[in-house]
Amino acid sequence: MGLLYSCLCPKKKDTKPRTVTSGPKNYSYECKYREEHGRLPASSYPDNSVRTAKYTWYDFLPRSFVGQFNRLGNQYFLLQTIIMVIGEYSTLYPSPLESWSMILVLLFVVGLSMIFEARDDYYRWKKDRATNQTLGVKIGCAAAGRAIQHQQTWAEFQVGDLVFVRNGEAFPADLVLLTSSELDGNAYVETANIDGETNLKLRLAAKSLSDRLQGGSLGDEAMALDNAVNTDIQIMADPPSESIDAFTGTITCKDEEIPVSLSQFMHRGSVLRNTTWVIGMAIYTGPQTKIILNSSDPPLKRSTIDRIVDKILIIVIFAQCCLVTVADIGFLIWSNANINENSDLGYYSTWYLVPRGENANSFTFPNGVAYWLSYFILFNNFVPINMYVTMDLCNLLQGIFINNDLTIYCEETDTAASCRASNLCQELGMIEYIFSDKTGTLTQNVMKLKKKSPSPTRDTATRSTPVSTPTLSPRTLGRAETRRSKTSSLSWQLRIQ
Repeated sequence: MGLLYSCLCPKKKDTKPRTVTSGPKNYSYECKYREEHGRLPASSYPDNSVRTAKYTWYDFLPRSFVGQFNRLGNQYFLLQTIIMVIGEYSTLYPSPLESWSMILVLLFVVGLSMIFEARDDYYRWKKDRATNQTLGVKIGCAAAGRAIQHQQTWAEFQVGDLVFVRNGEAFPADLVLLTSSELDGNAYVETANIDGETNLKLRLAAKSLSDRLQGGSLGDEAMALDNAVNTDIQIMADPPSESIDAFTGTITCKDEEIPVSLSQFMHRGSVLRNTTWVIGMAIYTGPQTKIILNSSDPPLKRSTIDRIVDKILIIVIFAQCCLVTVADIGFLIWSNANINENSDLGYYSTWYLVPRGENANSFTFPNGVAYWLSYFILFNNFVPINMYVTMDLCNLLQGIFINNDLTIYCEETDTAASCRASNLCQELGMIEYIFSDKTGTLTQNVMKLKKKSPSPTRDTATRSTPVSTPTLSPRTLGRAETRRSKTSSLSWQLRIQ
């Protein structure tokens, strides 16, 4: 189903290098367009909203309905329903059961599973909405060339917007660093949400451009904002790509071309650290950001129990087919012994088996095939149709327990457990492989003061305990004093945070 959907609705890929401009001309055009139309002009690039949910409101019913038949049990009951309908409305073979009963039950089971799946995807949609509704700051231009700060949602950012980010805030889009509050316009970025590394990465702004925007006043936020909106800046960059570690482009400012690379690139989702503020220009937005291009569509996740149940169903269906074959052979032997060719009913001693006056040989298919299908319909209760409903209900209740379990609640960050896929509740703790490049990825970087000893007194983090000096000979004591005098100056230089 996923392959079919990808073929019918392929993702559009932008392969053209892009040119982004910012400056007084752009702001005057935006102001005039806003006055005439009451909104900003539409961008030729996608908006900055992202979607990680599996379904949308218009494709949920067909995609989810077809996806339910990835389960072997639902395929089995669909086959039973088709055989019943054909046998009931044709003369190919007899159908001992009416098809509407199986159709209603199958629709109920599939519909209930679709409701559970819609519930899980609804929570993913809520996460997407919370991300898209996160507030950021866009730099605009007011009268007399003064800069103003517009607070807007992440989804409203467009390519070419000047973005203002403060310390501790995440970047709403892929930005090119223009300047910051630090010397030479440098900034420190934490990319733990992208590559999992907590060490800060240095981003270097183009020095000539940063000096022009700072105006010789280091850390002056108002001056940097005013200079940013009154400076014509043009950026030519590569088309969007999945490569996290690749970016090249050129900044043109006052007829000066400045090459830019990954050192000036700030990924969406990374966080500004140890820097008061930065000013950047949005170069990629929404589905064209590198972090979104590296994410794939939500796959169909099946638990280990689902796979085990499918294997068991194969054995059960094989046993059913064997029993159907035995019953069919027995019926053929019995019918050959009891049939009366001269009778219109077809039986001479068991007329009550055909109360509607049917003849045993009145079907299009041969008797062996026709009655094999009839017995296959009769033995359909070998596989309980409510099996998947019971499993889904158990998963749903277990997911609710996980979300409300206080033993896995973190008070420091006020974070509770979140069950995002209820059908994977049985997979807790089932870790088969761990790939790690270093031990630091499996440990918590927390440094606590255990003790220090800069003098004959030993201090700990909670109390200080005097240590008695042992009685030493004058010669030994003199050596200890000399050694302590050499190392005490180094000990006091240690900063323990």
